[in-house]
Amino acid sequence: MFGSSVFLELKDLPLSILLTVMLPKLFRQAKRHYHYLKGQYGSGICLQQHETNKSFLLTLNQASYGNVLNPELIQTIRECLDVVKSEATKESVLITTGEGEVFCKGFDDRYAREQAKGSNESYKRHYEMMIDDFKHVVSDLISLPMPTIAAINGYTQEAGVMLGLSHDYLTMKKGTRCLQLSLSAKQMALPAYFAALIRSKVAYPLAYRNFVLCDSHYDTKAAAKIHILETKPEPGDNALEVAEEKANHLAGEQQKLDKWNGEVYAELRKALYPELCKELGLTCSTILPDLNS
Repeated sequence: MFGSSVFLELKDLPLSILLTVMLPKLFRQAKRHYHYLKGQYGSGICLQQHETNKSFLLTLNQASYGNVLNPELIQTIRECLDVVKSEATKESVLITTGEGEVFCKGFDDRYAREQAKGSNESYKRHYEMMIDDFKHVVSDLISLPMPTIAAINGYTQEAGVMLGLSHDYLTMKKGTRCLQLSLSAKQMALPAYFAALIRSKVAYPLAYRNFVLCDSHYDTKAAAKIHILETKPEPGDNALEVAEEKANHLAGEQQKLDKWNGEVYAELRKALYPELCKELGLTCSTILPDLNS
């Protein structure tokens, strides 16, 4: 299943390490049976669906370019989310991650510069267009009728942080200092929906102030302290592996509930964040119980 070279390395390990560390990791990897729904590796994004539990894996896969967000990639993400919504089943969960050591470094500054052709006014206009376009991605995620998990596999800044916070749950690799808003360094003020999203997800005002104004790097310990990371990972944990385990747990819980409804889940999520929904132009719908349910 894993190849002879893997077993040649395993046979020299102490039995205790083999049983407690290596084999569980290998079996978790072996359970990753996904098939492609949209995109291919190297094309900017890839959407896959798990063959068993029907969870979705959306991967940003241009790590060498920072997995940055430009109009084309933003539109492709939205198309992928449309596919996820249309293919959803009762046990569906969405995981979003990045390739390699980068989750997402924010907006595509090179794209804005190339389009500007030396004009500062044009540069600002194209950057603003990306901010406006990305707002729809946040809206789509907040409205998605299933649980969502961001597996922060590596460095992320600016809009990449917002992409992560737009999910219900975050996982990170232990010890990695990978979250940084970086707006001060870019001399960029906080867009209104960024501010509303941060206030909706960061635990308390002092943490919100430090997150925005101090431009600090957040590792797993700091992220857990301000409650944007639900649990602290164990040493050696991979962000995607933790996310997959969380997805399996959520899918199992949803499967147990005969009346679990993704549309109700989405409305409950929106009700949690009234300020954010106002900025995004989202309205909450009242869904009442059905007599025959």
